[in-house]
Amino acid sequence: ICQLVEHEALDAATQGFQDALKEKLGDNVKFDLQNAQGEQTTAATICNGFVSDGVDLILANATSPLQSAAAATTSIPSVTDYATALEISDWSGATGRNISGTSDLAPIEEQEAMLKELFPDVKQVGLLYCSAEANSLYQIQLFEAALDKDGIAYKEYAIADTNEVQSVTTAAPGEC
Repeated sequence: ICQLVEHEALDAATQGFQDALKEKLGDNVKFDLQNAQGEQTTAATICNGFVSDGVDLILANATSPLQSAAAATTSIPSVTDYATALEISDWSGATGRNISGTSDLAPIEEQEAMLKELFPDVKQVGLLYCSAEANSLYQIQLFEAALDKDGIAYKEYAIADTNEVQSVTTAAPGEC
């Protein structure tokens, strides 16, 4: 298991994966859980190590681990969300590769509807996303389309890493 960072949602996904495999395989499964600490190069090193070790399956938990697993092997199955991360524009439900998984895409239109319900007089929305994360940009684009449909203005705030979160979120309210 290559997990991008420690995070409640990612930790829960990893635990669910482990629990399901233990239920199906009992003592016949062994896990090597490694954390990439938010670094693409570390994720690549971990996935390349899994390939060298001849593991049977790679759980790539988040986009960077997925991209690293996809680059490291074409034969060991990898499991995660994949269409956006692998730039599959004509998604048909199959990657045609050794990659499968589930999507954790949030219900964007429902979130935008909740925003309108909670703030019926909203004029402009600030959208914070990680520019280093393909799925983050994808979700922002979906949210922008929903806002456009309702005539609500927005401004994007891209951050490259966690070091920028505080400064960007502090400056954003004064700009919106």
